[in-house]
Amino acid sequence: MLLLERAGIVLRARWLFSQGNASYAFYLIHNVLLHTAAKIVLALVTPGILSAALIFVIAFAAAAFLGDLVFRFVEAPGSAALRRRYERWHEWRIGSASLPGTITT
Repeated sequence: MLLLERAGIVLRARWLFSQGNASYAFYLIHNVLLHTAAKIVLALVTPGILSAALIFVIAFAAAAFLGDLVFRFVEAPGSAALRRRYERWHEWRIGSASLPGTITT
């Protein structure tokens, strides 16, 4: 996507933007989902090109869906909470001339 953007091509599809936001969550869970999909598919289908394709499709779809959910309900709220906490801390540090508990003369 970065190479397209550098070439002057900017895609404005909402789902692509959503997947970009969820890419870290996707990265964290894709391996687990790949192994899970492999166990399920290989229990139902004999090994071969069809099973490999099925594993990929299932794991990719599940990782995209669950990555989006993890981003929306875990990563984004957690980041917002940490940002608010940092901003309060930063305001306190800027606003206080001395550290709490210190004596100024």
